[in-house]
Amino acid sequence: MSIGENKTEKVSQMRRRLLNTSGWLILLIAIVLALRPARLFATTVEDTSSPTTDRRNPHIGPLDAPITIVEFGDFACPACGVWSQSGTIEKILEKYGDRVRFVWADFPSVTLESPKAAEAARCAYDQGKFWEYHDYLYAHMEALGANDLKVYASLLALDRPQFDQCLDSEARKAEISRDFQDAAYRQVGVLPTFFIQTDVGETRLVGPPSFEHLVSIIDPLLAQQAQQ
Repeated sequence: MSIGENKTEKVSQMRRRLLNTSGWLILLIAIVLALRPARLFATTVEDTSSPTTDRRNPHIGPLDAPITIVEFGDFACPACGVWSQSGTIEKILEKYGDRVRFVWADFPSVTLESPKAAEAARCAYDQGKFWEYHDYLYAHMEALGANDLKVYASLLALDRPQFDQCLDSEARKAEISRDFQDAAYRQVGVLPTFFIQTDVGETRLVGPPSFEHLVSIIDPLLAQQAQQ
């Protein structure tokens, strides 16, 4: 099987998993969002909606890009995985080049394992392999236990002692907490949720957007900025 066929099969498997689990997943998200924010990270929801450019978030593209796309996601979210494997963001970055910046923000709310998976990805980010780890987690979201997360680090040739120390010490928990609080303040309730940001405001997109939908939003924003 070719690489392209293998990736297509993975996407198909994720879509089938999403369809088979959509009912309980919606219920679980509703329960988690109602109960878990205070238990996970804080006792109050504060305004932490500072620009993502001010935060230490994984990103692709230049800091001064006129358009920033922020995805709030969870590594246990089937819809997020399907969208990630679709290649949509790669097409957007190819089309617009340095005019678009893509930023990842964590909202680990789907399962009890979600917060640790988010921490693990940030530990991989410390070693310059966030996106490789990000893709691997989505391809193996059925196993996100702490031991699994460490095995994945070895398979991706990360420095295991450094990775394990980062994960065990919860060194990146505060960064994820800030994203989580931001998502809660913005009342993010469906994953993935996207914010397309410019100097003058932002547009919210709930659920996985298609390439064509993103283009229909980005093109007018760039045209408007060119006229200023």
